[in-house]
Amino acid sequence: FVERCVLSSAAVCSRPSQRPSAHSATNASRASVASNNRALSCRPACSQSALIAHAQPLGEEPLNGMSDSCRDAEDAPRACFVGLACVDIIASVAAYPPEDSCARATGVRRTRGGNASNSAVVAARCGVAATWRGTLPKRGSADAAFLLDDLAARGVSTQPVHRGAVDAAPTSYVTLSEATGSRTIVHARGDLDELGSADLPDD
Repeated sequence: FVERCVLSSAAVCSRPSQRPSAHSATNASRASVASNNRALSCRPACSQSALIAHAQPLGEEPLNGMSDSCRDAEDAPRACFVGLACVDIIASVAAYPPEDSCARATGVRRTRGGNASNSAVVAARCGVAATWRGTLPKRGSADAAFLLDDLAARGVSTQPVHRGAVDAAPTSYVTLSEATGSRTIVHARGDLDELGSADLPDD
C-alpha cells in the first residue's frame, strides 16, 4: 500500500498505490505561486516554507485552490513531517542594529515556527493531507497548546510526543530588518529533546 517512506529532519512521506503523488499537488500550486511573483515551489524547503507559512493569514484559500473537503478526500496525497515546532518571537526593526547598540522595535509578534511544522503548513495549503509529528512540552502547557492550536487552525493534523518534565518549547528570537528584509535568528533549544527512534511507531 505504501510505495515510499522517507525519514529525514523534515518529513516522512507516504503515497498510496495508483493515487496522485504530492508532486502533482506541487505542480498545481506553482502557477498560483508564480502569479504572485513568488519564485517558490511548494516543496518543504526551509526558506520557502517559512515565507509561505507566515505570509498567508489563517482563513485564506489553499495555494492551489483546493477546499478543505478536497484536501480530506481519500485520494489526496499524504505526508507526515517529522521535526521541530517552536515558538518564534519576531522583532521588526527599521534597520539591523550594530553590535553593542540599542534599537527600538517597530513591532513584535509571537508565531509558530520550525522547519517541519512550516513545511506541513505549506503542504496543507497545497492540498496535501499533512501531519506533523515531533516533541512538545508537557500536556496542558501554554507553549504546547499554542503550537497545536496554530497547526490545527491551518489544517495540519498532529501527532505530538509530550515530554512531561519540560515546561517550555524551543524558542527562536528573530530580528527582522525592514530596510533589507533580512532576518537574524538566535535559537534556544531549551530542555526539550528531539524526537528519537523510540518515539516512532513500529509500523
